[in-house]
Amino acid sequence: IHDPAVFEKIQAARAARFARLQSTQGSLLPSIRKTLQSLNDSYNSAANLKALESILANSSMPDEPDTGNVLIKQARIALCAMQAGLCQTVNLSMPGFDTHTNHDATHPNQLQSLFEVVDYVLTYADAPIRDKMVVVVGSDFGRTRYNEQAGKDHWPITSMMVLGNLIQSNGWGGRVLGGTSNPGASSGVNGLQAKRYVVSGDQLVETGQDNPEGTHIRPVHVHRALRQLAGIQDHELAQKYAVLRPGDYDLPIFPG
Repeated sequence: IHDPAVFEKIQAARAARFARLQSTQGSLLPSIRKTLQSLNDSYNSAANLKALESILANSSMPDEPDTGNVLIKQARIALCAMQAGLCQTVNLSMPGFDTHTNHDATHPNQLQSLFEVVDYVLTYADAPIRDKMVVVVGSDFGRTRYNEQAGKDHWPITSMMVLGNLIQSNGWGGRVLGGTSNPGASSGVNGLQAKRYVVSGDQLVETGQDNPEGTHIRPVHVHRALRQLAGIQDHELAQKYAVLRPGDYDLPIFPG
């Protein structure tokens, strides 16, 4: 609604006000300083939002399938943001899996919605993005056996999926790494147990649970492998925020 010259003066006044507030609010709580920074970032991102708006308006990607899967909306915005050069990674979160009662009444539909989103992302990502895209699907925890309410409780052993053209073209697809054992209800263990592995060349070889050289495949190993896949494992931020603990070692999730 403003002439560009007027809008530039408004932006300059905002920047000056932000600098003044930042210089005088050093004694305030970090949360207040963070809020000020977020407000300033929102002002500065107006041009980026314009770029995203243009791509969304001209995108041929459907906004939402007939199933009413609301996560599709997030996926669509994420893909358009990547196409606009505004982001390189995105995290889509889907609730509804925490089923302590009537597990089978909700999980099949939730999994169907999840796979619809994965299919949408891989179908509608444009070629330059799709060729390099790696999709990681996982959960923050696994589930136990059925409890007395036909539900499943929290359990530390879970699984992840990694897929995409980059995975398939390098021959890393179609594989299952790691495994679990079912100790049986009589053992008192309420869920699956993870097996231990050692590295032999570029392969993971199952070893005994008591082998001190064996390790469980943990989420940190997957994240470390993803950093290597992206070529950022030696970046200063990757070094600062290391995911492996002392004594851990890389696993050949992506051989070579």
